[in-house]
Amino acid sequence: MNRFLLLIVALILYGSLNPWRFDFGRPGSPLDALLRNWPAYFDRYAFRDAVVNSALYFPLGAIGWMAAARRHVRGSAAARALAMALALSACVELLQYYDRSRVCSLFDLTTNVLGAAAGAAAAMTLRARLAQWRPARLPPRDAAAGGLLLASWVVYQLCPLYPMPAQLTLRGWLERFAQPGSVSATEVWAAAAEWFAAAMLLEAITGRPRLRWLLAAMLCLPLRIFMPEHTLAPAEPLGAALAVLLCVAGRKAAFRARAGAWMLLSAIALGEIDPIHFSRAANAISWIPFRASFGDGWQGSAFVLWRKVCDYGVAACLLRSVGQSYLTTGAVLAAGLALCGTAQIWLPGRTPGTTDSALALAIGFVLSWLAGRGTEKPPVP
Repeated sequence: MNRFLLLIVALILYGSLNPWRFDFGRPGSPLDALLRNWPAYFDRYAFRDAVVNSALYFPLGAIGWMAAARRHVRGSAAARALAMALALSACVELLQYYDRSRVCSLFDLTTNVLGAAAGAAAAMTLRARLAQWRPARLPPRDAAAGGLLLASWVVYQLCPLYPMPAQLTLRGWLERFAQPGSVSATEVWAAAAEWFAAAMLLEAITGRPRLRWLLAAMLCLPLRIFMPEHTLAPAEPLGAALAVLLCVAGRKAAFRARAGAWMLLSAIALGEIDPIHFSRAANAISWIPFRASFGDGWQGSAFVLWRKVCDYGVAACLLRSVGQSYLTTGAVLAAGLALCGTAQIWLPGRTPGTTDSALALAIGFVLSWLAGRGTEKPPVP
């Protein structure tokens, strides 16, 4: 539990302070700016910030309470979790005063603490169920990591979390869907692989196919029609429908888990090299991992990385459920991505680099670290 807590704190610090460009010579008091900065009125942008901030600190409150509840009573554990969230959020907000691309805000501090309080309350409510939870084919820590990845994937589908309802938006999406060539077979396969792999990981955690849960999660897809910053690609509902058909196919659990993992890995590989149109001029290689992601337009790059983290992590958890280790899976995936990156040298419009391979290795290491078992393999079902 402490490892999950440490990882969540690290992610909050990274997401809140990136790109780490501080100007400590800025005049004024950060505490004064923190106390004075409050939205003049509550519009959809303030609502979006409140939802994002609360969602960011929700797992901190939940995991913080569960870690403290091992040694303290319920009330004391809740107080410690909220104190930790308050201290972390206050430090982050005060540091953001020295980053001109950020806003030091009392509103952010308040919503952060409220999100942590909601997480602690949810953990207290679900404590009895969590104590009796016995995952089907994964050790508890692996199942918890898989559950976090699934939750992250659903949140990714809904980001940026504020729709803009309009008939013109729906009409434009339908016109785009009807255009010739708007549906790519590669994108359909990627969407099908992602949803089918998510369903198989849910089955590995719970022990039974949860088709109704998958269909409930897919309800987020129509909402994305009204999200201009993350609109729904025409291929995604087709891929989701294909995933549902695959879920009802009768096969053994281990076979379905392997099929989900390899479908996802094949979709990742196709996405790296499609469309295959080689050029004579070679593209420059970005040797420093994540360097391009931290430059201009890093928000869009972070969005792409979020999807890759979910895909790589879900594939690793599925292979873990059938006996593979995280470290081995991360190394094999990194090697495959390195080969795809080599092919991108001669693919026009691509930026070959080491980011994807480094990300795969990092995910394999982090999942192995969270599991606390190194390369030990769970029993094969």
